[in-house]
Amino acid sequence: MWDKDYGGPAEDWLRSLALTDDGGYLLAGDSYSTSGGDKTESNIGAVQTWIIKTDSVGNKQWDKTIFANGTVTTANAFQTKDGCYAIGSYTWAEVGWDKSQSTWDSSVDYWIVKFCDTLLTGVTELTQNVNLTVYPNPFTNDIAIAIQKQGLIDADFAITDMLGRQIYTQHETNLSSSYTKMLDLSYLPSGVYLLRIEIDGERVVKEIVKE
Repeated sequence: MWDKDYGGPAEDWLRSLALTDDGGYLLAGDSYSTSGGDKTESNIGAVQTWIIKTDSVGNKQWDKTIFANGTVTTANAFQTKDGCYAIGSYTWAEVGWDKSQSTWDSSVDYWIVKFCDTLLTGVTELTQNVNLTVYPNPFTNDIAIAIQKQGLIDADFAITDMLGRQIYTQHETNLSSSYTKMLDLSYLPSGVYLLRIEIDGERVVKEIVKE
């Protein structure tokens, strides 16, 4: 009926394929690739888990790399009942990036990660009547947050690292219906951060990557 090929610049090994609630597919495996081809994020360790979500005929909707400071071998991935995603793997990576706990006795351990699509790296997201764009992502120094919403009043911005430590917070008022906030984040070390934005009571969380 159809076939599709997905890959990055280096070797990518499929380990798991699961149906999703919308009739699409969730692919998960081990990737040696930097960004390029179908892969939008570069690895942190030599081998990382790479997730691809497709529609019912195999068109890629999004992809995500699960970051760890070391090698990760993927075992399985599936959509959970609440519409989020769970990934099971094994790794000897230490604390850092998406991994919050050390290994036991520096050995190879199980590792399970759960995330929801509000944490996906992306440039455009529509939440009810709010159009939000975050770019570029990954970024090097500056990042732009563009908001379009009729009757926009105020917005709260916060950035935390993957250990939950707050890095930036700001409350903005008297905004126009089309507003762009520029942030100079050149002082941050390379890594993955969570950008939280609350717009007139609507909350959005995005994962941003500093190269």
